[in-house]
Amino acid sequence: MKNDKDIISVPADISTIIEGEIEKAKAKLLIIDPLSAFMHGDPNKDSDVRKALTPLAEMAQRTGVAVVVVRHFNKNVDTRALYRGGGSIGIIGAARSALAVAQHPNDDELRVLVPQKANLSKKAQSLSYTIVTAENGAARIEWRGTVNLNADELLHVNQGEVARAKAWIADKLKDGPVLSTEIEAAAMEASISESTLKRAN
Repeated sequence: MKNDKDIISVPADISTIIEGEIEKAKAKLLIIDPLSAFMHGDPNKDSDVRKALTPLAEMAQRTGVAVVVVRHFNKNVDTRALYRGGGSIGIIGAARSALAVAQHPNDDELRVLVPQKANLSKKAQSLSYTIVTAENGAARIEWRGTVNLNADELLHVNQGEVARAKAWIADKLKDGPVLSTEIEAAAMEASISESTLKRAN
């Protein structure tokens, strides 16, 4: 076992420490949060990512443990959501499933869990949720239903005028139905053309 001050390293400590601890605890879930803090090598290089994640996937296969890798988003809004995660694209390439979590674009109280990749099943719908305080004082997730947002929309990826119009419409309708004539008039004031409005519907 390493000294308490030492940081577990992936992949160096997979067979010597991590796998043994999983078996000892009969663990079903391993969370690496964030991957960049524990990965040996450069997380921005595909070759280093493969060297780290291939042994991790092999260990998951041997032990039956589910592995969740956490990474944070960069600030490049001109890049599709698939490429917004920190590190190499090889990280999401190695995953069987990928989920993004971010604040709802039109509601500060809500967060959204949206599928980015699903190799094992059909992509599920995006789910909104809020974090509330349970009776024992702990944080608790309270699901608020499905939302019609994809990862690019959730992460404010710059997709031009249609994307801006879609976000604007969602905001206008968040409290319930609005007459189309009112929407059209308000869109003109917001400098959204009639053709863009139609494409965004």
